[in-house]
Amino acid sequence: MRAKALVLLMSLAMLLVNASVEFQTLFWTVEGKAEIVSNNFAQAETQALTDAFKNAISKTLIETLGEKTVNEKARQIADAFYKDPARFVNRYKIISQGPVEKEYIMQVEVELSPEQIKIGLVQAGLIESRNKVIILAVIQDEDGALKSIWLAGSGKESQMEKILSRELQARGYRLANPEPVLDIQKLEKNISDLNWLSKMKNKYNADLFLLGNLKLKTELKTKADAKKAELENIDDSEKSERNIYSVRAQFDLTIIDLTGQEKNARLSTEQSVNLLGMDQAKNRAIELVAQTILPELNLALDRLAKKGIGAEDAGEKIIEVTGITSYYQFQQLMDGLKKISAIQNLELLGFAPGTVRFSVNYSIDREALKKAVSSARFPEFRLLPMDSDHNKELRFKFESI
Repeated sequence: MRAKALVLLMSLAMLLVNASVEFQTLFWTVEGKAEIVSNNFAQAETQALTDAFKNAISKTLIETLGEKTVNEKARQIADAFYKDPARFVNRYKIISQGPVEKEYIMQVEVELSPEQIKIGLVQAGLIESRNKVIILAVIQDEDGALKSIWLAGSGKESQMEKILSRELQARGYRLANPEPVLDIQKLEKNISDLNWLSKMKNKYNADLFLLGNLKLKTELKTKADAKKAELENIDDSEKSERNIYSVRAQFDLTIIDLTGQEKNARLSTEQSVNLLGMDQAKNRAIELVAQTILPELNLALDRLAKKGIGAEDAGEKIIEVTGITSYYQFQQLMDGLKKISAIQNLELLGFAPGTVRFSVNYSIDREALKKAVSSARFPEFRLLPMDSDHNKELRFKFESI
């Protein structure tokens, strides 16, 4: 009995430290089912496709981890994999579909993404990530009141820390366990002290220190100002009954490489909003700051992860996409492009309103790359190829579906 328990513990320990886990099968032909409710066939079709994705993921996890582990870790796996199973799919093809009595049934060929599956396993706590460990501290200053989970005397997580933590973990990064150890009076001096940074690196086994400062200035608008305020989807009667607040958010983020191999980088942005209700205005300002800074942060982290890759690598192209209107669309676009097997070393070059530009290395000819991008499947849109005068550039137009 003890021997069996020891073997089980050793197996689990090997699984937890083995971030280089390999998958035997990522391509499956599976069945998806969904109940047809109120003759809503479109809804049933969508649910059946989602069920097929879940079944393909389940098969790969059982083959990789064993059925017993999958059953024991069912809750963690459901949270990490089944809330959005489409993000683990490289591509799929529906072989057959249609209603059978009260169910909608389809047969689907599904190819899973090994990179996304590994990220899911990290999020489920089943393997350890070998990605960089990050100390993330964002000090939120609301008219003099300071908040950060790392700040001595506060210990409360700031809203920007919550947002950036979620995004970084979704990309597979590990975050150092926070402690209220930062002294606001000494912080500026400390981050210039190599000995202090070395102690932080060793104590938290961290590679990067992301230190942010978010300043929020809130002002109650006068009635005269309220008439000039740009408020979306709010009628005049509602304006007159509630207070309108103006919030100005200034955000600076310093990226410190604790390994000493790269110079520090600094990102900054500023956003202002006018909204009904103080909390609504603050939350919206913080959301806008996050939406603006995240593409730049992802770019900076990608560059750190790809040291030594120059801009003159063979097989390099610029991919430009016009029509993007939100960070959510941008994130779907970037995730989708990364799933195209011919694309390597995807790097963001620019993220301006309506236009996104990437630099990519590719392993096929120009026309084949153009076809691969235009035929790629995205959850809510597709990319239509456009003419380009430059041989080093491929241009596409965003179109909702």
